[in-house]
Amino acid sequence: MKPLIKYILLCISIILLPPRKVADACGFYIYPGEYRFWLLQPDIVNEPDLTPFYFASSYLYKADLYAGTQPHVEQNINEWYEITGHKASRKDIDSLLNGTPPQVFFEEQKKLGKQNSLMNFLLQPDQTELYEYMQLSKKIEQITAYPDPWDEQNHPKSSVTSVMGELKKLRSATNDPFIKLRTAFQLVRLLNFNARSKEAENIYDTWIAPVKTKSWVKAAALYQIALSYPGPQGDYLLSKVFDMGEYNRTMCLVRFENENADETIKLAKNTHEKNVVRAMKIFNCPGRSLDMIKEIYAAESQYKELPFLLLREINKVEDWLLTNKITEFPTPAVYGDDYWSNYDYLDNAALNYRNDKVYSKELSGFLHAMITSSYKQKALLHLYAAHLDMLNKEYESSSAHLTEADRQKNLPQNVKTQIAINRYLLDLENGFDKMPNPNS
Repeated sequence: MKPLIKYILLCISIILLPPRKVADACGFYIYPGEYRFWLLQPDIVNEPDLTPFYFASSYLYKADLYAGTQPHVEQNINEWYEITGHKASRKDIDSLLNGTPPQVFFEEQKKLGKQNSLMNFLLQPDQTELYEYMQLSKKIEQITAYPDPWDEQNHPKSSVTSVMGELKKLRSATNDPFIKLRTAFQLVRLLNFNARSKEAENIYDTWIAPVKTKSWVKAAALYQIALSYPGPQGDYLLSKVFDMGEYNRTMCLVRFENENADETIKLAKNTHEKNVVRAMKIFNCPGRSLDMIKEIYAAESQYKELPFLLLREINKVEDWLLTNKITEFPTPAVYGDDYWSNYDYLDNAALNYRNDKVYSKELSGFLHAMITSSYKQKALLHLYAAHLDMLNKEYESSSAHLTEADRQKNLPQNVKTQIAINRYLLDLENGFDKMPNPNS
């Protein structure tokens, strides 16, 4: 097969499963991490809320902090859908909650009542408490959603105090758990917004923490408390929010300070909490992380973030081994712990490449050991092992692992597609080293 055709076919996987973001350059410069080459698609772990932490999607993985989906938005819509007894459509709920500015809400209620099923529901005579809560929520949106950085549009303390008083009065009067939880959360927001963090924490401890609920609101309230603590204590609370898996996980990782991780882990109360802190440290680490992954696995073999952490490590290996061979860039996009040291990479390029190959083998060995263990997500493990075997030129083993991956039941479509792509790449045989190096 002609080299040019091989190159085109190898790029088909990028066309079939395009990354969310390939490059975002300004002028002639591209941030390290935006030009990497990879073939194992990061979205096969199905955690779209952590999109900014797909390996090297941008400088420090965080150029677009809001690239990930926000599942709590959909959860909120669903909770309102249930509280209305399905009498308001999800579309109208989304429109009133997220697409209607407070000023429009207050000035055009009659018009909204005719056009929007949620507004119509709230205006019914037997929904006075829910209507009152919505009014207070929109008032709070005016106060907190778009604060003026130049302090030219300050909300008087008296108006903030008045709203807090109304929230407490409504919470005391109602027997509805939905309203009780949300009024408490809004109080936490307002108190935190006004730098009254101790009062906010007392509200959380008294009115929110004891509540047994699956609502995202509980995690959102704890996130507010975490923001009021600097250093390890704040990072520890962020790790608890992250582990809840319901609210703002990307921002928990963005705010997490890796340099505090050793102190933060001392605050963890059990093995699982320690593993969450370790995982958050790994998510923020651009260098080799296999030793930390092994620590997590040894302590909690079924930890839910292991598939994502392993996939990111494979993506790093792909970058280190392939970027400077498949692209016109002379160095990998990201390596070590310093993004800005790429310019001296070529001084020890041969040694770095050999070390990366050794690391690829070590990572592969760990995956093969996991396959023989009781770890449950066998399909992903076999797919990961197949991919590393292909990178390491162990083609028969790679093919065998793909067969095993394909045998697993209830595979998501994106995983099936990745398996098919890997089979296609194996059909091209011989891997990547026979491809022409654009830099030679």
